Parts: sequence; C-alpha cells; structure tokens
Amino acid sequence: MISLSLPRPDYQGDKTNDTIVEIRAETKRIGPGRVDHRLVLDASSSGRPLWSKEVVFLVDAPFDIPDLKNLDPFVIAALFPTMEVGGTLRVHGAVSRTLIRNVLDYQSVWHLVSPDLFKPFDLEVETVDDSPVEQRASRPRTILAFSAGVDSMLALCRNASGDTGEAGYQIDAGMLIRGMGVAPGSRQDPVELTEDRRRICARWDVPLAVIDTDVYEITEKPLAMFGSWLSACLTLFSGSFDVGLIGSSEVWYAPGWEIWGSHPLLDPMLSSGQMAIRNDEGLFERAEKVALLARYPRALEDLRVCFNGQEGMPNCCRCEKCVRTMLGFIASGNEVPPAFPKPLRLQDVGRDMRSELGLKWTPQTLECARQSGTLDHPAIKLLRRRYRVKLVKFTIKRWVRRLITGKKPSRLHILDSLYPIPKRAFSASRGPLTDGD
Repeated sequence: MISLSLPRPDYQGDKTNDTIVEIRAETKRIGPGRVDHRLVLDASSSGRPLWSKEVVFLVDAPFDIPDLKNLDPFVIAALFPTMEVGGTLRVHGAVSRTLIRNVLDYQSVWHLVSPDLFKPFDLEVETVDDSPVEQRASRPRTILAFSAGVDSMLALCRNASGDTGEAGYQIDAGMLIRGMGVAPGSRQDPVELTEDRRRICARWDVPLAVIDTDVYEITEKPLAMFGSWLSACLTLFSGSFDVGLIGSSEVWYAPGWEIWGSHPLLDPMLSSGQMAIRNDEGLFERAEKVALLARYPRALEDLRVCFNGQEGMPNCCRCEKCVRTMLGFIASGNEVPPAFPKPLRLQDVGRDMRSELGLKWTPQTLECARQSGTLDHPAIKLLRRRYRVKLVKFTIKRWVRRLITGKKPSRLHILDSLYPIPKRAFSASRGPLTDGD
C-alpha cells in the first residue's frame, strides 16, 4: 500500500484515530452500455467492525462503455462516508494520480470549513495509475448530468444551441441519476420519468444514459454530498468522455461564501486522470437563469423542477421548487411557461420559507423584479413582505443558537437541522442486471 496524507505542513495525521475505511469494487458487464457496478465499504476501528455498506450503480446507456481503468469513481463516492469518521481510506486497487492530489485538497477544504462534521483522513492505495490519457479532440467529448431542472436545462440549451460560442462545451450525451431529488411521496413512475428525460434530450440530439444507484444512503449529510454523487456517476463514463459537466447550483462570487453540495470552485477538485469535472453556468444567479431559459421555447415546455412529481404532470406547481421557479419567471417579466400547468396561488408564496435556503434565493428574485420593473406584481409584493418577516425570525433564531453553542453555525449546520433532504424515492435493484431487465 502507498500511504498519502494531507499536503499541509501543520498536518501530520490523526494518530489517535485508527479507523480504517476499505474500498472494494466489482463490475459485471451485462451487454453494450449495460454495466452493474458494486462498491463495498467496510469501516473498522482497532480491528472491530463499525459498519459495512454496499453501493449499487446500475448503468444503462445507448452507447458502448469501455472498462474502467481504475477505481476513481468509487473513491469519489466514498469521500463523505470516510470524512464522517476520519482515519484512513484504504483503496484495494488503482487510483489516478490526478484524483489523489484532488482528493487530498477536497477533503482538506471540507474539514477547514466544518471541522465538527468532517474529519481529515489519510489515503492508502495499492497502485497509483499514471497511464497516459488518450489524445483528446480539439473540442473534448462531454457528458452532462441532466435532470431537466433549471441548472442542467440551461447548460443543455446554451451549449447544445451553440450560444456559448467557442467557450462552450460540445454536449455529446446526458446522464440521469434516476430518483435523485424526488420526494418519497412522489407518484412519478421511474420508467415514465426516464422516458420523459430521454425525449427532452432527443430534441437536442443528445443520447441519455441512466444510472440507478443508492449512493445517497451512505452518508448522513446529503446536502453536502450531492456534488460528489454527480461526479462519481459521471466518472463511470470516463472511458467514453473527456469532460463531466455539472450545471452550477451556485455562483462563483456569492457573498459570504460557504460551501455545500456542489460549487464551481469545488467540483473541479473531483477531476480524475481520465475525466475532467467542470461546473457550468456559474456566472448566473437562479433568477437570471430562469430569465435566460425564457429565450428557449423548448425549455419552456420541458422544464422539470418538481420534487413531488405527479402522474401525467411535469410539475405540481405547489412545492417550494415549483413556486420558486414560477416566481422567477414572473419577476423577470415573463409568462409562467406551459411546463407549469396550474396557475400560481398567492397562498403558496413564501409558505416554505423556513430556512436559510429560502432566505437565500428570495433576494435574487426581488432584485430581478426590481431590474425588470415587476415589483408591483401581487405575487412579488407578497414575497417581499413575507421575506422581511421570515428574515427577522431567522436572524433571532440564529443569534440564540450562537449564544447557546458559543459559536457561529455554518450554513451546513442550519440546512441539516431545519431543511432535511428527503430519502430517495426509487431504490436500485439489489440483484444483478439480467438480459431481461
């Protein structure tokens, strides 16, 4: 085993933490484009087992998928479960040198920002993969993480249409993680969901690969982990594509920057030797993205932001994400698009503004309304009034929390305590894929 530690002069490893998390992976090829990956994580301390977790990645793609050259995707998937216990991450296989360097930096950032939640770990690998990268085309082949939400839809529209010019990406395929971001009570059939997203991508001549995985269940901090979910799944296609693209959910320059989930400054740290992870559209706030989407008629029909999902209905028009997006269109001076079949109800405006997440997006929407001259719209006036009330209550609660604990809570602490992410709706099959699946 080759042992590596954080490249910081003041870090010599936690000698008191003898926890070891071991990674093993198995792959079964079912056919062209159909692969069953299994990741096994075993944690032990002083020789005593702590826990064992199995993660399933069932891949179904309309194109051939070469064999993986190393265990890079599985190392990315194991980062947060390991940071929750610290110690040593031991990889039984090869890891690319590029990812090793990035992983050491990535976990150092999370530890510095939230040391109570995430512990640094040493890394042990059997082999360092220094295999040369194949010659890439002048415009790298790119696969986009695609859910048809605001972030990924704008990345698809702007790049596939050529509106990003020479600075854009050539979108050669999309990737859907089935069930990601869908609430447990959703009535949306997984097959219907998949066919809907494939139809949307087909309108842009983009084939869509689908992954069923339960990677969401291996950490207690899903809001922190979702950027690594996307990167791990994208890296499964590293033999076919040069770039894995994530539609940015944050902007580069957000004031009071605090990391969580996916961020344009963090996602590239999960690049491996065979695939570069990139974050797209990080120059735009969410309200600005909604205004840009209004320029694409296809997007106005195909936008899918809903957590709840209803049979035969793309968006419920009542959940927090639906209401937030509809308000974005109104604030930018546009009509609510046909992707939202029900009108916005005033009683739903600001109803779910019970966390810093709601307080974060509301100022963006109000600023967009100010610039667009829509502040007098009844929904925007109500949003502004309820925002002010919630802001006062939330500020008092935050200061009380600080007085009790003696320290300022990070945004991650607040989100996990006040706005938990629901468990996934669709469970990946625990059995192997068969030719009849």
